[in-house]
Amino acid sequence: MAFNFGPVKVTATRSAKSSIFERVTNAVTQRALDKAVAKIPDSARKHLPLARSFMNKGVTGLIDSGLNSLFDKLGIGGTLLPGGIGTGASQLLGGITMADAISVFDEHVRTDFAKKNLWCIRVRNLQGGAPLDINLFAIDVAYPLFSVQGDPVHVGSGSFDVVTNSERREMRITTLDDSSGSVKRWFEERHAAMCHPDGTFGLPVEYVFKVDVLHAYISEQVDGAIEGWVDSYVMRPGSLETDLSRREDAMQEIQMTFVQWDTFAALT
Repeated sequence: MAFNFGPVKVTATRSAKSSIFERVTNAVTQRALDKAVAKIPDSARKHLPLARSFMNKGVTGLIDSGLNSLFDKLGIGGTLLPGGIGTGASQLLGGITMADAISVFDEHVRTDFAKKNLWCIRVRNLQGGAPLDINLFAIDVAYPLFSVQGDPVHVGSGSFDVVTNSERREMRITTLDDSSGSVKRWFEERHAAMCHPDGTFGLPVEYVFKVDVLHAYISEQVDGAIEGWVDSYVMRPGSLETDLSRREDAMQEIQMTFVQWDTFAALT
């Protein structure tokens, strides 16, 4: 098969056993070269390194040259992929040996990672009223696991930290609701028990509730869930917000906040 480069003729040989990949590559290369070279003036072709490579080696020669350069690095004693497992560090593997890479991969596969979308939340009233099956409605839950405040004390040109307190948690929950407003009604009951219409406040035991969040499992009945991480807090109602719009046909979402009532977990 011959390529015509104006005054230059490049010949690429192909054996009868050429793979379909080679044949497709040669056909595509020929078409692209015909279009590209036709636009290059004869006086400029001699200044193109790529054109000189084609003129000197042809398509097959150029491909072979590139592959030889690559396999010089990939082959035994190369810098990208050492010839034997554990024989040397590899640039392709981030500077570690093949044995180290296999070890890291095996450890990664054996690890049962916690997934962000697998969790379960349960709300239990400490006194009175029906509990809220919020796990059925909840979409997103966000809260700080630990938050500790401290003040710096300056000593000469340096300083050290004095811990002042452990911050209470504030849980932000995005939920759906049914057409009868079950979630909103439950929150209203908790709010009414906390802030009476006559301006007085209720007793904490009347409005606080227990919140449990199980990580990495969708239910407490799933195998292995008993060993999962569980956050348990005694909390009170914080705020309830919603956003209605006629611009789209979508599920109503409600943003609730629960505030930790005490950091001692004295109530159960």
